[in-house]
Amino acid sequence: MKLTFLPILLSILVTFLHCTTNTLSVTFYVPEYGVLTLITKLYYNVLPKVGGGLEDDGVIDLSKENPNWYAVYTKSRHEKLTSKFLVSRGVVTFLPLRSVLSRWKDRKKLITVPLFPSYVFVNILQKDIHNVIYSKGVLRMVGINGVPYPIPNEQIESVEKLVKSDLKYDPYPYVNIGAEAEIKNGPLAGVVGKIIEKRPSKHIVVLSVDLIKRSVSVEVHVHDIELL
Repeated sequence: MKLTFLPILLSILVTFLHCTTNTLSVTFYVPEYGVLTLITKLYYNVLPKVGGGLEDDGVIDLSKENPNWYAVYTKSRHEKLTSKFLVSRGVVTFLPLRSVLSRWKDRKKLITVPLFPSYVFVNILQKDIHNVIYSKGVLRMVGINGVPYPIPNEQIESVEKLVKSDLKYDPYPYVNIGAEAEIKNGPLAGVVGKIIEKRPSKHIVVLSVDLIKRSVSVEVHVHDIELL
């Protein structure tokens, strides 16, 4: 008796999906034909590579996956709450802050606010994305076509170095132009950014996180910069 797709699709009663590291099995019951099981391998062109290792036959080996940095978009003014909640669940987070002078009715107070409002960065494995998305204060994870996409490590490391330094820095509009330069000396040694303004003794260098299109500017002495 010939099988046709339509009768099979109409008569499926139970569908069970099971995923392992290297295989995908789909089991369903079809009247007249009994239980049918389809087993196939998961290949590289099926799942995107995000820091994972590949075996010789092209199959993703999740055991060799390295954690990547991702950007989490939070509810307004929930950055600190979300970061604290994620840390309590064992997630490595990075919330860059800056100090600003807040004016109250009778006094002024120095407070810390997020450098990139509504963004928290997390360093996780691909399998942990689901847990982060459904965490307190999280609206979504930044990605491409709805799929969370990792941020280059060097971009996060550059911002981390800046935040840990004693240099003055401020948010800056994201830029696509400007001569690239590497900072050779001081607390930001090794950081690569773009020169957007030249002054007699100091240049203003912008460090960017491309995926979220956010930048931060910092003044660097002209002798500490080398054009690339």
